[in-house]
Amino acid sequence: MSFPLKILVGISVLFSLFMIVGFFLPSNYKVTKTVMINAEHGEVYTYLNDLETWPRWTVWNTENDETLEIKYGVKSKGEGASMRWKGEEMGNGRLQIKESYPLEGVKFVMFLQDDRILMNGEMRITPEMETQQTKVDWTCSGKLDHNPARRYMGLMMNRMLDHDLESGLQNLKKLVESEQKVKQDTLKQEVK
Repeated sequence: MSFPLKILVGISVLFSLFMIVGFFLPSNYKVTKTVMINAEHGEVYTYLNDLETWPRWTVWNTENDETLEIKYGVKSKGEGASMRWKGEEMGNGRLQIKESYPLEGVKFVMFLQDDRILMNGEMRITPEMETQQTKVDWTCSGKLDHNPARRYMGLMMNRMLDHDLESGLQNLKKLVESEQKVKQDTLKQEVK
């Protein structure tokens, strides 16, 4: 067998192995992160329910992509609220709140990479009455098709989402708690 033919056979074997392994990778992904926020659930819900506040606490903002352009739909709050974005780093995408309940949280659907990737999201709020805190569980999940290359992408989605959700929840905690403190300080000043 000639040298070029050996190289061609070697590349074919590696490609076949790559494809076969891809079929055995998970066909879906799911990431959940949790944070406790020192605020009443109604205060937290306000930020989750209003898409115009999301750039203030998610990592999906102009600090991470200076070229990011965000456009909001007719509604920016509650069920049916939507937004679209375009950016060099973030790519093109859109998001819509599908369900919104003040005592439970919000569910949304996100389309990434020009609608090639569908991701379902949920931000569930649980009031902790004894501690006056609110627990926020943020879950993002999606299904991958039968294409083995997409299943490899699912492995990357878990890592990327893990960081994005954790950072977003920590930013939300800081934002809500700092604005809660400002409100409390203002009330104290008014009482004096």
